[in-house]
Amino acid sequence: GSQNPGTCVQTSSGKRCSYNSYSNDASLLLPAHILGTSYVALTPDHSTWAGTPSPGVYSIVASQDGTTVHVASTAITKAGTGVVAMAVDGGYDFTLNSYDVLQVASANGGTNAECTTLSGSNQLCRTNNDPTGSIITTNKPVAVFASSSCYQAPYNWTACDHVEEMLFPL
Repeated sequence: GSQNPGTCVQTSSGKRCSYNSYSNDASLLLPAHILGTSYVALTPDHSTWAGTPSPGVYSIVASQDGTTVHVASTAITKAGTGVVAMAVDGGYDFTLNSYDVLQVASANGGTNAECTTLSGSNQLCRTNNDPTGSIITTNKPVAVFASSSCYQAPYNWTACDHVEEMLFPL
């Protein structure tokens, strides 16, 4: 059989499209003149599903060359290319150029705050390693996005979805 990826129709106010999908997602994107230099991360919590981690993530996007970023982390984070693993309450500095992205993700660590058994013997556990509350300060305006690749809401459901949202500056 054929798959119908979606349909688009032209209306007097523009094109309107509808797509067949298991999940529908939207994200608020702020205009460049609203970008700021001070943020508090607000991310989904770190969890594991059947042993596979789903970290809380925030991503910082520079709007100008020579942007210095200071992060005061509230979570143990993963190391990556050019990015050190951060400790709780550590202060870390990075330099970004226009459109560079610094992505910070919580690492496996901490104790389980809550676990529930779903679909057989698989466990979903939230851990006490949440990047929410991390302070981000910069010398030039940046955009900050919070996300998770697999977020369960409500917590005791087996299905998950990716989430992402652009944060407002302070």
